[in-house]
Amino acid sequence: MIKKIVLKDIASYDHDGVTFADLQKVNFIYKKEDLKPNERIRFFMSRRKTGEYFTKMEYVEAFEKKPSKGTAQNDLLLMLKLGLCEKEGDGPSTKYRWN
Repeated sequence: MIKKIVLKDIASYDHDGVTFADLQKVNFIYKKEDLKPNERIRFFMSRRKTGEYFTKMEYVEAFEKKPSKGTAQNDLLLMLKLGLCEKEGDGPSTKYRWN
């Protein structure tokens, strides 16, 4: 993990430069325009109405071939990143509202 970045004596930075410290972990870097809904998400989208609420379990149950809980969680995170839904609540009471 990168803990500190120092830029000095390059480009427009003088000898004092600038330091970025106390950095937090980044799992991955992406551009939103590079992300696209997968086949499961597209299937689920076609059966939902704007403003409709759903849970992770309802997402899993929507499919004949059930995705694992981990796959469902990854799909939900992707839907959130794409702005397709909004998360409301935490833990077992978490619901998602379709945008």
